Amino acid sequence: MLSGATGSVSATPTFSEVIPHLLARLEVDVDLVVVPNMVLREAELVGRGTARWDGVRRRKRGALSFASLTGRENAASLQVVLYDREGARLFTGYGGLDLLFEINMQKRAQQLMESRLEDPEDLREGVCVAFHPFFGEAERC
Repeated sequence: MLSGATGSVSATPTFSEVIPHLLARLEVDVDLVVVPNMVLREAELVGRGTARWDGVRRRKRGALSFASLTGRENAASLQVVLYDREGARLFTGYGGLDLLFEINMQKRAQQLMESRLEDPEDLREGVCVAFHPFFGEAERC
């Protein structure tokens, strides 16, 4: 892969450098390239069994509503990166998708949720929040 103004060989091209070549090879004319990634981000436990991160608020499963949980934990988020056809990065956004752990009161421990990332409303909200700053306030999440 040739990169930069000097045309030097790069062993690790950036996504921005690859996009124009990819679009030419696919023979498509697009205005916007959307690159989605699922990432782990830090959620803040804000008490009363809820967590807040990346524009969303979710109830922590297994938590009692009167429980005063505080701290931080990893949660799943959608990262979207938007590029123009020349590979210029236009926007990066994040939207919270789901918590990954629930409280097992019998074991007095957290465990990985079996039903994680399955609620369509939570997923829809996370996608909307990730794109919201780019598209503006035409539609509220």
